[in-house]
Amino acid sequence: MAKGIIVLDEIPEKCNQCNFWFAKATVPVEYRCMGLQREITENELTKKKPDWCPIKQMPEKIEVLKYPHSMKFSRGWNACLNEVLGIDK
Repeated sequence: MAKGIIVLDEIPEKCNQCNFWFAKATVPVEYRCMGLQREITENELTKKKPDWCPIKQMPEKIEVLKYPHSMKFSRGWNACLNEVLGIDK
């Protein structure tokens, strides 16, 4: 199966700010991360994003340096980020 990317405008600071959490109607209520199909604790839900969260920050573009090898790398890196973000040249 191929991998994919979902780009979010903002990274949530805690699970209850995320579009991918779900409350299962059980007693007691069970909170789940739908991205990883994993249980979310009360602390992760309301206080801090867990370390295992699949949402990662996008890397930054890099400055195009005028050295032969780094120029080719930095242009390719930036072109890749533009493609992921849907930015046209």
